[in-house]
Amino acid sequence: MIGALLALLALAPVVMGARSLRRRLMPELVGPVATLADIVLVLSIVVGVSELLGTVAGFKLLPVTIALAAVGLLAIRAGRVAAGSNDAGSYDPRETAAGAGLAASAPPGEPSSALQVETVVADPENAARWWRFAAVFTIAVVSGEWMSRVVDSWHRGMSTTDTLWYHLPIAARFVQDGWTSRLHFVDAHSLIVFYPATSELLHAVGMLFLGNDVLSLVINLGWLALALFSAYCIGYRFGVAHLTLIGAAIVLATPQLVLDDAGSGLNDIVGVALFLAAIALTSHAVRAGISKRERHTEMLCGALAAGLGVGTKYTLVLPVATLAIGVFALTPRGERIRFMVRWFGVVVLAGGYWYVRNLIETGSPIPTAKIGLGPLHLPSIPFPGTSTVAHYVLHADAWRSYFLPGMNGAFGPVWWALSAAAAAGIIIGAVASDERTVRVLSLIGLGCLLAFAFTPQIIGGANPIYFKPNARYVAPALVLGTVVLPIVLRRRPRLLSALLGAYLFVLVGTQFASTVWRNVGSGYAPIIQGSMPHVVGICFGVVVAALGLLWIAPRRPNLRRSERPAAFAISMAAAIIGFGAAGLGAEQYALNHRYRHVFPMVSIYRWAQGVHDTRIATVNFSAHYPLYGKDLSNYVQYLAVRHNNGDSAPIPDCQSWRRAINDGRYRYVVAASPGFPFSGGRPPLEAEWTRSDPAAHLLLTDEFVGAHAWLFEIRGTLDPSTCAPSAKP
Repeated sequence: MIGALLALLALAPVVMGARSLRRRLMPELVGPVATLADIVLVLSIVVGVSELLGTVAGFKLLPVTIALAAVGLLAIRAGRVAAGSNDAGSYDPRETAAGAGLAASAPPGEPSSALQVETVVADPENAARWWRFAAVFTIAVVSGEWMSRVVDSWHRGMSTTDTLWYHLPIAARFVQDGWTSRLHFVDAHSLIVFYPATSELLHAVGMLFLGNDVLSLVINLGWLALALFSAYCIGYRFGVAHLTLIGAAIVLATPQLVLDDAGSGLNDIVGVALFLAAIALTSHAVRAGISKRERHTEMLCGALAAGLGVGTKYTLVLPVATLAIGVFALTPRGERIRFMVRWFGVVVLAGGYWYVRNLIETGSPIPTAKIGLGPLHLPSIPFPGTSTVAHYVLHADAWRSYFLPGMNGAFGPVWWALSAAAAAGIIIGAVASDERTVRVLSLIGLGCLLAFAFTPQIIGGANPIYFKPNARYVAPALVLGTVVLPIVLRRRPRLLSALLGAYLFVLVGTQFASTVWRNVGSGYAPIIQGSMPHVVGICFGVVVAALGLLWIAPRRPNLRRSERPAAFAISMAAAIIGFGAAGLGAEQYALNHRYRHVFPMVSIYRWAQGVHDTRIATVNFSAHYPLYGKDLSNYVQYLAVRHNNGDSAPIPDCQSWRRAINDGRYRYVVAASPGFPFSGGRPPLEAEWTRSDPAAHLLLTDEFVGAHAWLFEIRGTLDPSTCAPSAKP
């Protein structure tokens, strides 16, 4: 409760300050897009303050609380505007569907009077009514899907592979030592350590305030909401907001995104949400009748969202580069160079922190990539199994054995219809549209598709064996295609109706994927335990549908104007008390049940929940996040040799192993079979090096499909001189 109160004290000024700044800097921005800009500014402030404090080991509860509150108050003061701001104003999205389309059709600064204005649909009110109902149904289905996985994580702890491997361990380390600029090695290699970590930093903010990871269970639901809202905002000025929302939702409802991101620490949904927010703010900035200053400011706000996306995932670097080309095309010729310098500056400011950290540590912003020109190359650390999708495109066996089955597994049994809709949006928008904004959006989608094909990723060696889990990286391209298509067809009512039916067909067809509602998992997301998560997910979807129907129902206010503020205040107070009480109960339930029955190390994970403020060394396995304990106070470190250039290697001999344990003052050691939990075989040398010392005592063992893990307690100092001479790898 104290943490929640401190969060309120810290974040309430930030929210008010962001809104005040937006009203000052973007006074012409109104409607839902104004709210989207507020959200981007809030996220930028929180991330920026956390990064600055973390650079000097100041990412601690009290400094973060004070700094956020202070920056929020300064933003309120800086953003003060005179009474009577136009923030309460609005505009008709149907007008923008045609009128604002003029600005989209003609390059900014050029006359557009010769263009014809067309209405959106023949009967806009009737069509909009059905669109609203379809949007409510879609949101209910998607939120029910995601909630089922959230409830499963709430019942036993987050258990997707990447969550336990690096997403939440990195977040927990930020909280433990207060540094965000230091590298945290989570395995024996040097790939994960250089990933951008804006998403993990936001998880760490929640951990910092609450003292646990309960907020991390639901944070991706917030990102899902932001992604859908951003898609709505993209279609708002064109009068098809509900259809663009549905277009994004049918992608976000696909199995791989639900399995990986719902109730987990993965950040694919974070990248999609921020990229869509950048697209929405950028495309909205070129509407008709907007001043040059306002257009630039709104585009720079979009650059903030794009920068936050780049700071979240490597895979968004090239999509944001294609967005930059689109911004260049939408900027009048006389302004382009100067404005693009400012735009790139904002992107770097918002997302360049982690790349600068890597540059300082290794000499390269992306050490795992080969960056150079001619004979000049930045230092690089190659990683085996890294390749591109394009490398396998001409291999017939890759299509037959991996690409086509992978698309079916990742996007469901109607993946072909989803892909066709996305391709149609990109192709028709780029080729047939007479509006510049639509063409630019389509070309950005094409750029995202090419980025997916040519961005290096861990996809396999001779064959693309990891294509299915990596297929989620194409989500930005799919979403842009399905969002652009209703914009392209908005002047053809019959085609819009057919498109709505096609989108609902894809949504319903996706529900028949074996990994959505049935208790079937994947190699990276485990099987849901029992039927309770699905029941709660369905109930949650029903509640969302009921609330949505109430929201879109015709409003008949029966309160006098003077009574409305009091009624609103009472309703908000009741909601806060109710959610607070429910939150406390849910928090205790999650903490009492986390990692009690989670594979592959059931006994060791359960043991770790009762251990606090201790140091634990690990080797040969990556799913070590449960070892951080219930309150995240255990210092967990994978032991390996770390070189000055950022490269890593396994510890080569017994003497070095024992010295590493002594130097790290580790009280416990968890050693697993090589390749655990996917392969068994002989006990690891590290376990033998530990067991053979009298100061080490075996506490627990776990077995999973023939592979073993051993937990040792170190009750003294290990002696390197007693190592057997033959104990070498």
